[in-house]
Amino acid sequence: MSNVNMSVYFAFESFVAKLFAKAGYEIEGLGENLCVDFIAKREDASYAVEVKYSTNLFEKSIYHISRSLEKIMSYSKDSGLTPVLAVAAVVNNNDRQKFNKLYPKFEILDVSNILFVLPHESAERDEFISLLPSVVEGIEPAESSIDLTWLAHSDHVSELIKELKDCPVGKETSAQFEKACTNILMYLFADDLTLWREQKHSNNGLYRFDLLCRIKNGDQNTFWSIVERYFQSKYVIFEFKNYSRNITQKEVYTTEKYLYSKALRCVAIIITSKGMDKHAEWAAKGVLRETGKLILIFEKQDVIKMCEMKMKDEDPSEYLLDKLDGLLMELEK
Repeated sequence: MSNVNMSVYFAFESFVAKLFAKAGYEIEGLGENLCVDFIAKREDASYAVEVKYSTNLFEKSIYHISRSLEKIMSYSKDSGLTPVLAVAAVVNNNDRQKFNKLYPKFEILDVSNILFVLPHESAERDEFISLLPSVVEGIEPAESSIDLTWLAHSDHVSELIKELKDCPVGKETSAQFEKACTNILMYLFADDLTLWREQKHSNNGLYRFDLLCRIKNGDQNTFWSIVERYFQSKYVIFEFKNYSRNITQKEVYTTEKYLYSKALRCVAIIITSKGMDKHAEWAAKGVLRETGKLILIFEKQDVIKMCEMKMKDEDPSEYLLDKLDGLLMELEK
């Protein structure tokens, strides 16, 4: 498993454990060398939970992990626990029946079950969707036999907007600005993007981009499908500039250094506190005209407008598409 997949796997495992903890279970053994990923105990039920981050578990690999599942069954029986298999996929009824014939004592917790207990407009739902390798559009939430009921945070979106608005400009609060922007982007585009890797240095250590995301498999959203299909970019870089001034062409050319067509990374989005000067705009157009790399620049007020769109059940990606349309139509030879 690659470093990227391992990173996402551990984040998914941690999220599933947090889900049980919010439902009142005591979590044991997370990160330890147990037969299972963790144990969740409550007065009315106790589970041995094994987490698998696989979209094709029941098509190709279920028999490959049979020895592992047999060990978990034995461990659970000896410990008086109910074994649970939590997967980052939707398990249809036919696959559930096949699995239950092989492992009748196992409970399955899939994406549809987790979506059932996560309230809309919650940070936890955004976080969960952002971890998934595929889009959740069309997935019908389904109740599980495992009780994972918990109370959600209220007024989540207003808190996100306030966090961004209240962030002072300047280098000292750059990390705060990055975090506020990342939280809002996860709210806006958790259905479209995954990975969410922060603060990565280039190989020579001279440059650092703030956030890297991958477009989810099967995404049919117009803006992101254009990015993937016509700009040949599976990955998108985000840069956050909490400057007290407009950004200049210097910041645009620095961002360009992170974009490589062979790495399927040809698109960057810069979010600024104060906007850009005319030289930055010219630089972004020049980069697109000469190299085919796309750099879009937004102010934090643009991000807030996209939040307001989503709160009205409008697609915030349409705002990105309008920005792209304007850039392409104004592009000179």
